Amino acid sequence: MPFSPGERIGGYEVVSQPGSGGTGEVYRGRDPSLGRDIALTVIRRSLVDQEDALDRLLREATLASALNHPNIVTIHETGTVGEDRYIAMELVEGLTLRQLAAQGIALERVVSVAKQVAEALAVAHAAQIVHRDIKPDNVMIRPDGYVKLLDFGLARQHAATIATGATGPATEPGMILGTIGYMSPEQARGERVTTEADIFSFGVTLYELVTGRHPFVAASQLGTLHALMWETPEPPSLINPEVPRPLEQLILEAIQKDPRLRPGAGDLLYRLNVAYDSTVAAALSAVTVAPRSAAAPRAVVGRDLELDALLHEFERAQRGKGRLLVISAEAGIGKTTLVETFLRALADRDEAVRVGRGRCSERLAGSEAYLPVLEVLESLQRNEQLGSLSRVMRAVAPSWYAQIMPPSENDSSAARLAADISGGSQERLKREIRALVA
Repeated sequence: MPFSPGERIGGYEVVSQPGSGGTGEVYRGRDPSLGRDIALTVIRRSLVDQEDALDRLLREATLASALNHPNIVTIHETGTVGEDRYIAMELVEGLTLRQLAAQGIALERVVSVAKQVAEALAVAHAAQIVHRDIKPDNVMIRPDGYVKLLDFGLARQHAATIATGATGPATEPGMILGTIGYMSPEQARGERVTTEADIFSFGVTLYELVTGRHPFVAASQLGTLHALMWETPEPPSLINPEVPRPLEQLILEAIQKDPRLRPGAGDLLYRLNVAYDSTVAAALSAVTVAPRSAAAPRAVVGRDLELDALLHEFERAQRGKGRLLVISAEAGIGKTTLVETFLRALADRDEAVRVGRGRCSERLAGSEAYLPVLEVLESLQRNEQLGSLSRVMRAVAPSWYAQIMPPSENDSSAARLAADISGGSQERLKREIRALVA
């Protein structure tokens, strides 16, 4: 039975009951010893399947509070009331992020809120504490603009009745932790939850805030789970053209299916801090490689149609519909000059691009067939400032990665990777390079 105003929960007096959740009730309470209002969450034992799971989640919530970070809600005490458990915590007045978004929220405000959430996550993740349920409902914005992240470690527990058969190693066997619309693919599979799961949920939240649309819309929970694990949402800028490219790239990286490809919370915080700084924004989405020579560019005459075609394909790629182009013609007709002119035109427009260079010649005909491709990848890797290319290559093109980044003596995982691919077939190389440039 819910508690009535005037009743006591531990050493606290119930003032009102503003809400309830899947595992109990939320009350406004009064701490008579300090004369302050607090929030009381009562977790009903009858609604929680595993006592040890609840104990662990309460410990993690208390540990997160002990970090004493201004963007993490403070927990004053945990205790028991009858057969149930309660948490006494800081009372945060204001609006949830979902309520604020419903009123309309500018992109600058989204970034401001996101930076505070990322800072809280960076501190918690450094202490190996995982939130497990990042979503707009668990982010509170006070009237003074301060952001508070609620419910660390207190994700609602759902019996894993969706899956059939055994699951992988789970945080708790047979349990799925989190809110389905915001959980990571690995959470949906019932696997062990790590800090990368919070990054995915945060990415989904940001996508929803900047577009007004959830990235994985489905008519049912099963459909949502399928979308989370298999579908790729369209770039946010196609829905809201005002979304800056650096912010869009950050969001798309955060919702990568493979957790190894997601940025860390510290990286998120850094990139959000510079998302609206025009002097460094280009570095968030691409790296421009300086020309090898300072020689005066050669003029191109009579190639307007070809240049227009290249520009059209570039704009198509910006819309997420890029494809591989091959420029072929007789030797000496000006293929290289055409491409160099096109790249200069992009630079004049302040377009941020990645440029990789590899050389083909008859002199190299008897050597490895893929040397030019390796040279392209090496030049991109050499000029990569943020490290995202390395993460992508290692995940989707390990054969190529091992050839341009030889393992160190102390890197046993890289050594195993190199040994595994030493006999890799040409088909494998082709398959990986297709995945890399897709």
